[in-house]
Order: sequence, then structure tokens, then C-alpha cells
Amino acid sequence: MQALLYTSHEHLIPLVIPAPCLADALARLRDPEQQARLFDLLKSPMAKVAHFGTAEATGTGLLRANALPARVSTGAAHAAFLAADRGWPVVSARPGPIRAMHPDVEIEPLP
Repeated sequence: MQALLYTSHEHLIPLVIPAPCLADALARLRDPEQQARLFDLLKSPMAKVAHFGTAEATGTGLLRANALPARVSTGAAHAAFLAADRGWPVVSARPGPIRAMHPDVEIEPLP
């Protein structure tokens, strides 16, 4: 993740964080040190939280409705929706659900 943030700063590439992904990450993190790292990421001038308004919720919901397996998260669907809409890659440690919803989205895997 450090390398990703460094590259983002060096090349002025914004890191778009889908709002549902942020909520999911915060719900999963129990370790205060990991939570602090996430909050540090959010303070970066290159990190932008993508809002989840009507258009995003509609597009995300339609992607989820057609996804197999049906248990794909709203966060993964929102990431796929934003990536397809903007033509940007998704950086993810779990690319499977995103590929299942939108196979054409470019994915940069995290270790």
C-alpha cells in the first residue's frame, strides 16, 4: 500500500476510494494501528472518497443485480461501476468479485 501511495504522489494520480469500500474497510478493521493507517491514507491529498449518490447507487445496484455470485458487496460493485465509468483501473486485494461483475475493468492486484 505504501508503494501505491508513493506512486500516486509521484505521478499525481488520484486514489479514488468508493464510499462503500471505506465503510466496509472500517467495519473490518479491529486493530487500532490498521485503522490509523487507513485514516492516514484518507488525509493524503491524492485520496478522494467517491460519494454514493443516486446515480452511483443506481449503477452499482444494477451491477450487483446481474452479478454471480449474488453475495458480491456493494463496495466491490461501486468500485467496478466507478472504474468502468471513468476508464480507470481498480486496485484490489480481492479482484474476483469485480471481475465477475465487469470483466472489462482493469485490475491492479494488491498482494
